[in-house]
Amino acid sequence: MALDPDYFFYSDGTITLTNGSDLATGTFTAWDPAVLPFDFVFPNDGMSGMAVIKEVLGMSQIRLAKPWPGPTLTDAPYFMVRWTKHTDPKIYALRLSDYLTRLKAIPENLEEIGQQVATDAAAVASALPTITQAASDVEADRQAVDIAAAAIEVAQIATLEARDETIEARDVAVSAAGSTQSLWDTRAAALAANIPAPVQYLRTAGYAAVGDGGGALYDRIAAPSTAKAWHFQSADGAWWALVADPVRPRMLGAKGVGTDDTAALQAAIDYSAAFNVELDLGAGDFGVAGELLVNTSHFKMTGAGLGNTTLRAVGNFGFMLRIGPSANYCRIQHLTLLSMYTTTRSVRIDENATVIRFSGCEFSGDVADNLVYSMGQNVDFDACSWYVGGANTLALTFDCYNQNGGVTDCRIGGPGKGIRIARSSAAKHRVEGLRVVGTYFINTGEYNIEVGPSLFTVIDSCVLDQAGLANVKILDGADNVTLSNNWVANGGGFSGTGVYIYANAGNGHIIQGNQFQFCAQAIVVDANPSSRISNVTISGNSFQSMGNNTLVLDSVNGCIITGNTDGSLPGGGSWMTKGTFGPGRYIFDNNKWHTTPPGLFHSTSSYRFGNEIGIRGSNEGATMPGASVTSMTIPHGLFTTPDIAFAQLEGHNSAVTISNRTNTTFTVSWNTAVNPVIHWQAKVAR
Repeated sequence: MALDPDYFFYSDGTITLTNGSDLATGTFTAWDPAVLPFDFVFPNDGMSGMAVIKEVLGMSQIRLAKPWPGPTLTDAPYFMVRWTKHTDPKIYALRLSDYLTRLKAIPENLEEIGQQVATDAAAVASALPTITQAASDVEADRQAVDIAAAAIEVAQIATLEARDETIEARDVAVSAAGSTQSLWDTRAAALAANIPAPVQYLRTAGYAAVGDGGGALYDRIAAPSTAKAWHFQSADGAWWALVADPVRPRMLGAKGVGTDDTAALQAAIDYSAAFNVELDLGAGDFGVAGELLVNTSHFKMTGAGLGNTTLRAVGNFGFMLRIGPSANYCRIQHLTLLSMYTTTRSVRIDENATVIRFSGCEFSGDVADNLVYSMGQNVDFDACSWYVGGANTLALTFDCYNQNGGVTDCRIGGPGKGIRIARSSAAKHRVEGLRVVGTYFINTGEYNIEVGPSLFTVIDSCVLDQAGLANVKILDGADNVTLSNNWVANGGGFSGTGVYIYANAGNGHIIQGNQFQFCAQAIVVDANPSSRISNVTISGNSFQSMGNNTLVLDSVNGCIITGNTDGSLPGGGSWMTKGTFGPGRYIFDNNKWHTTPPGLFHSTSSYRFGNEIGIRGSNEGATMPGASVTSMTIPHGLFTTPDIAFAQLEGHNSAVTISNRTNTTFTVSWNTAVNPVIHWQAKVAR
């Protein structure tokens, strides 16, 4: 639009200014080369300062009087004004009032217009004595004051009328000059408008109100076959489509204040899927009153971080977020899914969903079921946290099919249960290759991890604490479970078990390099009349403060026990075997055990001390007779006669004699009747 001398305000299109350059370029502008120097341009609607226009080079380029001193601005909103001198004081006052209203303040160091400002200031100063005199004569000349007040009111009305005329003239000029872009306060305002045909794009400053975060760019389109939430039709019949990357729910009407935003959230998900752009939730508390469905590939939804972005259940229904069977390569990150005080759960991942990752998310609720349920493939949770708010609340279930999934560097806490691996249908494939790594479990429910029908589950470098019954339960149909490098402690006051392997659990389990503390039993391997466990390896573990027996092994058909250390003095002894449903077979060497009381080993089970390349090693431990005596028979647990047996009485200097070495015991004798702690060691050296 040409800048007509009768209109001194112009703001169509956007402007780009580069720091240190005196050239500025416009987009969707129609600057008139006839515009004279000493007009002003205010980028960012005056929020970034102002500049003096030296000359207009074309419809989309101007030269500034000085290089632009501010930061580089790209496609910024702006407005221009003309410095027009009028001889009529009333008109000048109206113009000056309009400038001050629009511009807020004008910089003081504009050398190019200094002379003009000085001239206008002199004109104002010449009228100042009259105004001052009128003010001092208020009491004497009330009528003059009333007349002045009336004049001010007229001037204010005239200013508002002039503003409306300017806006109207701008809109007329848009059509006349063929501008292709238009600015509207809200989407509703644009919807109600008759928008000139040359306008191809329009921009809103908000969805329902200016500045509500829903401002967006829209493109003129042909009438869609099916209107979507991101389309609207203006009053003149034209159709418009949202253009956004990333898309934000507030662009589609979300408020983010805890009320129901379900429709806007689903529309944003659908838009993201349709145009393959990221969904940026932004900060806010978004109410969810029904299931949100993601059923597409390469979907990404990002929040502003825990505590900043929340999806909050505002009713009782199934899951807040469902990852459908056609979803693959999807990532959800940096948000909280909250469903406390409802029966709503957080996330369901359907069968056939593939490569799904949750990063930096929090799941919180007290429903009597799982918060997150997965039947997908390659499903991973990274740096996530759960609060299981009820005793029957379960953090996460991997059910069937889940292959090569993982939980890494996560946190699970609260009065509920931790992670469960299950197979809800015998006709479906069991879970395979699941990893739980570097995760903290401080939940007081029945278990930290329950491993059901599965293959090759790995639990590594975790903290497993506070579980009420067992930290890790290995159930029917679980094969080849490996627990390594974990810290395991029970929260039941020595009433619970660290690792409990049930009779039908399957075979090939490895428990190695773990630290166990404060358990009634560290490891229990059970049996029943029809099932016995085979091929269990227990090696390199450390045990402290066990309440009863450290190991309880019942009818295990092949168990290797090597390199373990029991640093406590458990009431039932370091380990015991039972043959409730048949004799077991055990190979062991190089353990440091406590053998109080004796008789811990099932008499008909088979025991072999040593390893596959020869019988060589030792057992050692500490024990007490329980009364003042002069000798004690110690079960050394080697099941072969030791070559060397050694004993020392703690706190006593009595000479010690070793005698009666057999394949199960040896006798320690001393001179004075005492009740000492006896530290002993038995070795096979051949």
